[in-house]
Amino acid sequence: MLRDLGNSDEVVRASQRLLNLAEVGDRLPTPVDDLIAAAGLHRGSDDLFDDDTIDEAPRHLRDAIRGLRGKVHAALDRRRRAVYVDPSINHDGRRAFRALHEVGHDILPSQNAPAHGDDAFTMSWLTKVRWERDANQAAAELLFQRERFTRMAAEYQTGLATMVKLTQMFGGSLQAGHRRYVEFHRDPVAGLVLDVSPRSTEPETYRRYEAICSPAWEAQFGRTDCWPSAMDACSFAFVEGAERANVWPQVEWEGRWPDHENAMIPLRAEIMSTSYRLLVLLWAPQRALFKRRLALRDRTPS
Repeated sequence: MLRDLGNSDEVVRASQRLLNLAEVGDRLPTPVDDLIAAAGLHRGSDDLFDDDTIDEAPRHLRDAIRGLRGKVHAALDRRRRAVYVDPSINHDGRRAFRALHEVGHDILPSQNAPAHGDDAFTMSWLTKVRWERDANQAAAELLFQRERFTRMAAEYQTGLATMVKLTQMFGGSLQAGHRRYVEFHRDPVAGLVLDVSPRSTEPETYRRYEAICSPAWEAQFGRTDCWPSAMDACSFAFVEGAERANVWPQVEWEGRWPDHENAMIPLRAEIMSTSYRLLVLLWAPQRALFKRRLALRDRTPS
């Protein structure tokens, strides 16, 4: 999350400057190509991801991605001022985020290598941790236009339907929108990304990939990133029946959860499937006068 980054000021300044240069204004979806151009970059040819093309690429770029052959998701060539995204990634929201991730590498002054390649390993958290986290955060700041996504979310009642609607408006993937919605929400909200199928059924248990929360949730209930990587329905009742989200657009749960004072607080949960992952949203209901209510009616692609 932005508040956890050591370079948060740099990320904010660089992303806001680029949004201004690209004259994004109130345009939706976020004009990714305009942001790329405003950074002085252009989209490179998809041919880069062919094995023969990698062998013929300039040495500085070849050396950066050769070790990732067959696994590269995106690459940045600062000398040629080009951003490359693997053409096998066919979801527009994911392509947008990966392209802006590479833009993030370019616009952050602390990152100045002439070429850089990213795969699933570096895009998560382990390799060059700070660089990757900063570039991921810059991509999110650009794609969701800094505070605009959160301001718009505040106009609606809390729920996955709101997250889906806004994410589609901005042109992101559901997993990226889910993270942004949760982390910057003004109320106590938490989010989980689970495997689509349970790893066991007695009790029903799911592998957890992410656990995130808003500042208000952390203040009331504590951080969620310490929750176990295997979440069972005995300890986390809201995951019971989560697999139904693969059939129905939404699974709902209501219960109670202990806060820092061990008081049992009413809690709601919703679960939906992207076909790749289950997205879980948890929140402590607040008064929502004059806020619009949305409902998930149809299955939505990730």
